[in-house]
Amino acid sequence: MNFVKRGKQECPKCKAMRETVIENCFVDAYKILCSNKGNIVNKFITRINSIITENSSSKLIENIEIEKEKLKSKMNKLIDLSLDNAIDRDIFLGEKY
Repeated sequence: MNFVKRGKQECPKCKAMRETVIENCFVDAYKILCSNKGNIVNKFITRINSIITENSSSKLIENIEIEKEKLKSKMNKLIDLSLDNAIDRDIFLGEKY
């Protein structure tokens, strides 16, 4: 912060760049973007689309359905054990835990 307020004299070890250097970098990047006729933009859009489709709600729904089937299977096994009197009603209902 001393560099910003008082200059290089107050903070000689500070590594700072002149604002014109940063501005020139942005201008050069913009020129490259414009001269490339949208190649960079198209690559960016395709990457974003691939990320969005990977995290789509349909995949989340599929995962939830798989988890739901696993839980149903566990519940059916517990019901079978309860019907066979292998476990008592308290364990089945989870009242002990």
